[in-house]
Amino acid sequence: MLHLFEKYGVHVTWATVGMLFAKNKEELLAMLPENKPQYENPALSAYQHINSGQVGEDEASDPFHFAPSLIEKILETPHQELATHTFSHYYCNEPGQNANHFRDDMKAAIKAADKFGKKLTSLVFSRNQYNEEYLQVCQDLGITNVRSNPDIWWWNINTGTEGKLKRLCRGLDAYLPLDRDTTSSSSPDEDVTPDEDVTPDEDVTKSTTHDSVQQIPASRLLRPFSPRFPFLNPLRVRRIKNEMTYAAKNGRAYHLWWHPHNFGAFPKENLADLEEILRHYQKMNEKYGMQSQTMEEMGVGT
Repeated sequence: MLHLFEKYGVHVTWATVGMLFAKNKEELLAMLPENKPQYENPALSAYQHINSGQVGEDEASDPFHFAPSLIEKILETPHQELATHTFSHYYCNEPGQNANHFRDDMKAAIKAADKFGKKLTSLVFSRNQYNEEYLQVCQDLGITNVRSNPDIWWWNINTGTEGKLKRLCRGLDAYLPLDRDTTSSSSPDEDVTPDEDVTPDEDVTKSTTHDSVQQIPASRLLRPFSPRFPFLNPLRVRRIKNEMTYAAKNGRAYHLWWHPHNFGAFPKENLADLEEILRHYQKMNEKYGMQSQTMEEMGVGT
């Protein structure tokens, strides 16, 4: 992925779980916050992996729980932002946690990044559990940019109340235009009247600020390649390219995201799809001046 991003000059934000910054178990244990979330569902807690002995000694023996070498590769690649996905993959909408737990978790994430000489300014909420009440904590700790969800009911996420219909709609929308336009204004202070000839969808999503924290809405999850339904694979890529074209023509922001491990099962096919999308970005850049930016570059004061 880093090779492709460098090849096409794409600026990317890598929201990284703070626990992965540790070089070994001893360092990880020293990083842990004193106040940890007490989820009603204890299976959600990453600390259970440590307590149950599932975490190894270092990256060589356990590359699933330690990743300093990958973080170094990100930092070595041009135009890549190291951001946070909280320290412990913290769930902000689950019963049993509160703002004080979240604050201590974020402090641990910031401290973990310090060892790489990086100041964190951007946050992606774990499992997309966006919690507006926690933006004040972000502001206090110097996090100036957070990713929010599209303004549509099936992106209001809480693992304890997730119904099948919500998940079904999120899945289908990756292939078919179920929702409204999910592009956003390119800055919190200005909006662009969309070209009504491009899409009939209602345009409602805007980047917004909470004092000094900018909320950058997600636009689309790049779902991975699936051999089970081969006819659907071209649809998801075409949907993304069409949305990118609309954003480019109308001076809108388009926030595409996915997890790196989503590419793990079929890396050849997934990387080919990614390159097709990046080539389309290149065309939009040449034809309409579309620019690639990290969350930090889009953020407050930039």
